[in-house]
Formats: sequence, C-alpha cells, structure tokens
Amino acid sequence: MQHNTSKAQMHSPQASSRLHRLSSVPTRPLPIFDSAIPRQPSSPLIGRANDLELLKQHLWEDGNASLTTLNGLPGIGKTTLAITLAYDEEVLESFADGILWAGLGPSANIPSILSRWGRLLGLSLAEQSVDYAAWTRALHAAIGSRRLLIIIDDAWSLEDVLPFKIGGPHCAHLVTTRFPPSPRISQSMDH
Repeated sequence: MQHNTSKAQMHSPQASSRLHRLSSVPTRPLPIFDSAIPRQPSSPLIGRANDLELLKQHLWEDGNASLTTLNGLPGIGKTTLAITLAYDEEVLESFADGILWAGLGPSANIPSILSRWGRLLGLSLAEQSVDYAAWTRALHAAIGSRRLLIIIDDAWSLEDVLPFKIGGPHCAHLVTTRFPPSPRISQSMDH
C-alpha cells in the first residue's frame, strides 16, 4: 500500500494544528541507567528470591524517599543483591525515571560520582560546585519529582553517604555497608 500526501495536505490548517499539539506536549526525560552499575551477574541468585522480594517491599513501603540499608560481613552478597535489584523488571518499572549508582568503598571519590550524576541529570558544569551542600541541592532540584532508585554501595562512613541523599519525594535510597545497622544513618537520611 502506498500513501500519497500532497503538499497541500501537509500544509493544511488541520495538519498544522496537529503538529502544534504534538510539539506542545511536554516530553518526559529518558530513564537514566547509570553506566557505573556493575554488569548483571552471569548466574542468577540462588536462594535469595525471598531476600530480593523483601528488599523490594522495603523500597516501596514508604511510598516516598524511603531508605533501606543492607548490612553484613564482606562477601555475603550485598552488592550482588543490589545489582540484581538494579536489573529487576519490577524495579525498573516502579522507578521508571531510572537508577543512579554510587560505588563508594574505603576511598570514595565523591566529587567524581556527583559529577557523573550531574551529567546524567543534565546539569551544566557551572551548576556543579566543590561545596557538597550546593551541589546536592542542584542535584535534588534536577531530580524534582522523578521516580529514581539511588543505590549507594559499600558505604564505609555516614559522611560518605550523606552527599548522595539527593532523592526527591518519589525516590528510594538503598545503602549497602559492612558495618552494623546505625540509627545515625537512618536519622541523618530522614532530615
């Protein structure tokens, strides 16, 4: 079947009106899938399906800006669970605007991670600052009402975690750490 459209039809008042309506519809930013998220494990998690489901429930239970902390000894699978969560279809559907990843470790490069997140969120270099407070405010404003999952992996201190508490009202934060649960993290993240 061939579709012929004359020049007169393309420039008709109806076509012009339709084009105007289409161009005036606000566009939603594309979902962010941070390139720093480690590759999905080649083999599925074995015996962790319940843990994964519980983790998803914790992320969704508050409905806004929830914080979930996974803690335990090194090597028990906290990061693997967080990675699996980042690729989970239900999670990707629920956090439709994307996922941000901060891999911290003992020598966290906080400015580099914040800079990458700034680029992902469309901030200009001028909007990025050496002052963490100003920088995190700019990131928070760029997030606005987006639905993002923010994963902060391998946190070694509360001070390293706080600059990444940037999510808006529809975001959830997941922190993995080898240290015992700390009420200080939860209280500081709730401010």
